[in-house]
Amino acid sequence: MGKIFKGVFLGAVSAVGAYYYKNPKELEKHKELLKENTKIGIEKLTAYVNEKTQELEAKAQEQQDVAKEKLEELTAAEKVVEVEENFVELGAKAEEVKEEVVAEVVEKADEVKETVEEVVEEAKETVEEAVEQTQEVVAEHFEEKVEPTFEEIHETVAPIIEKAEEVKEETEEVVEEKPKTTLDSIVSLFASK
Repeated sequence: MGKIFKGVFLGAVSAVGAYYYKNPKELEKHKELLKENTKIGIEKLTAYVNEKTQELEAKAQEQQDVAKEKLEELTAAEKVVEVEENFVELGAKAEEVKEEVVAEVVEKADEVKETVEEVVEEAKETVEEAVEQTQEVVAEHFEEKVEPTFEEIHETVAPIIEKAEEVKEETEEVVEEKPKTTLDSIVSLFASK
C-alpha cells in the first residue's frame, strides 16, 4: 500500500509541477490562494479556540454559581451554632471547589491551546513542504526540458546562420564583379576581348 501511495503522490507532484511549469502565472495565483486559505483557516481555528475558551469559562462560572448556591443552602439549613462551627470548613470546601474548577478550566484551556498550536504547526509545515516540492519540481523540469531544448535550437540554427553568411559573402562577391555604370560595362566588354 505504501508503494502505491508513493507512486500516486509522486505522479501527482509531477503533474502539478508540469502544470505550473507550463503556467507560471497560475503558480503565483495558487501560491497567493494557498496563503489566503491558510490565513483563513488559522482565523477560523482561532475563532474556534476562543469560542471553546469562552464555553469553558462559562462552565466554570456556572460551577462556581452552583457551588455558591449549595453553600447558601447548607448555611441556611444549619443552625446558627453549627454555622459558626462549620463556617471555616464550608469556606475551605468552597475554596477547594473553586480551586478545582479553576484548575480544570486552566487545564482544559491549556489542552485546547496545545491542540491549536499543534494544528497550526502542522498546517505551516504542510504548506512549506508543498511550496518546497513545487519549487523543486519546477526547477527539475526547467533543467530537464528548457536547457536541452535551448541547446537543440542552437545546434539546429548554427548551420543555418553559417550558410546565410556564406550566401551573403557570395552575393557581395557577385555584386563587386558586376559593373557599376555604363562606361564600366563598355570598358569591361573591351577588356574581356
